[in-house]
Amino acid sequence: MGVDDQMEIFHNRDTRDLVIEVEFPGVVANQVSKVRLTTVRQQLGNWRGEFFYDSPPLKLTGPAGPSINHFGNERGAIVEIDFAPLFELCETVSAYTTRRSWRERSSHSSAGL
Repeated sequence: MGVDDQMEIFHNRDTRDLVIEVEFPGVVANQVSKVRLTTVRQQLGNWRGEFFYDSPPLKLTGPAGPSINHFGNERGAIVEIDFAPLFELCETVSAYTTRRSWRERSSHSSAGL
């Protein structure tokens, strides 16, 4: 992970899109290997997501096939995708933010705030 220009990302005159890209190391066949989220600075409430699988990453183009786990890829094939790495990340972030929020509430109440 990294930021191309750490100072510019918070510059309020920067008009470039914000892009968050997460890569999952050590994935197995047909597992999500990368997620890219993009937003336009003037519309921070609107995000666009792109999903990739395998290594090197192949882009998923949308739902396809007989079940909710089947997606089309950039080569036109339909594949069954395992989203386990993404779900694990979401669970970890959720657990971290829940613990942090609980600690902050506890410290405020014990400080009489």
